[in-house]
Amino acid sequence: MRAGTFSRLVASRSAARTAEAAAVPAGDWFTADLARVLGAASVWGSAFSTFYLLPKFLAQELGAGPSEIGLAVGIFPIATVAATPFAGWVVDRFPRRYAMVAGAAVMALAAAGFLGVRRLGPFLDALRALQGLSYALVVTAVGTLVADVVPRARLNQALGLSGASMLVMNAVAPAAAEPLAAAAGWPAVFAAASIAAATATVLAAGVREPAWARAAGARGGLRALLAQPVARHYGLVVALSGAAFGAVFTFEPAHALALGRTRVGGFFIAYACAAIAVRVGLGSLPARLGSYRVARTALALYALVVLALAGVGAGGLEPLGALFGLAHGLFYPAINAIAVAAVRRHERGRMIAVFTGAFSAGLAGGSTLLGYVAVWGGYPAVFVVAACGAAVALVLLRVSPALSAAGRAMEVG
Repeated sequence: MRAGTFSRLVASRSAARTAEAAAVPAGDWFTADLARVLGAASVWGSAFSTFYLLPKFLAQELGAGPSEIGLAVGIFPIATVAATPFAGWVVDRFPRRYAMVAGAAVMALAAAGFLGVRRLGPFLDALRALQGLSYALVVTAVGTLVADVVPRARLNQALGLSGASMLVMNAVAPAAAEPLAAAAGWPAVFAAASIAAATATVLAAGVREPAWARAAGARGGLRALLAQPVARHYGLVVALSGAAFGAVFTFEPAHALALGRTRVGGFFIAYACAAIAVRVGLGSLPARLGSYRVARTALALYALVVLALAGVGAGGLEPLGALFGLAHGLFYPAINAIAVAAVRRHERGRMIAVFTGAFSAGLAGGSTLLGYVAVWGGYPAVFVVAACGAAVALVLLRVSPALSAAGRAMEVG
């Protein structure tokens, strides 16, 4: 499809979406419906984030080595990618909250299943696959529900808050679970995670959403959406940036140790604080400056921070962590808002599913394939390669007629 044709198509869709959004005044964007979605997402996020401690459980309780831990951890993103088409199909075919309820219930079941884990093997692998299914369903449903219940003028801000509601649990849940494991054992941790996910299931069932009716176009599936250049280019940008994210989160701790640090959590604390602060305090910035401009600028900062990790000294990790959180906190709500606004309502679930699958695929690649780069050239080489990938994503974002047209249509719609 030529750029001019695509621009006209996006513009026509933009007019329809403007009329759709006009029913909700921009000033009244934080509604009780949005609060219900964010509350359910946050409680589910506490259960999900508890399993960031899974490597410690595997090493301490099951005697797992590095390769075994890598396999158990890696099953999750692989399962997420595999479940993404199904999640997009469910979210666009049925009321959105159904997928959120199902995903939270699956997490409750999987977390409870860890109470019976006594050894490495197929049972543990199946539980990790269930958690990947839960992630695909919940994240796809949350992003789509947010797009449904807020006006387009506030979409960046609302998507940022939805991410922050789960991001904050990345720090809170492990911080609470680790002393609980020391005091009462790992069964108490898994039971608490299961109870949290069950609570999220109940909260998700109470989410209200706009009147739902399956559109005829919803039967096209993910393949039909990926026939659109905007979806393909968006997926590539997200996958490449996700690979950079995975490389940083996987290899920065070991890099910090190699630099002589004894504590490695400072980078991630700085990252989380900055990302949350940006999404809460600067969530309206893309609406004021333009989502497309903010996405390009933030992705450029993303690449520069990852590159800087290759040459930073031990004392520079926390400042880079804060800059990484700044870039992350701005980039993902902006690029997701552009993509969601470029499609019709019955395609939103599949577009968010593209994000879920592409980011998970990039995360898996950045966490696994770049390990071979580390063996060959050390951790600095990993960050150089990851930064190059982010730079390629930036070039694609700038030269893609589909993404630029969607960005311009969002600003004028």
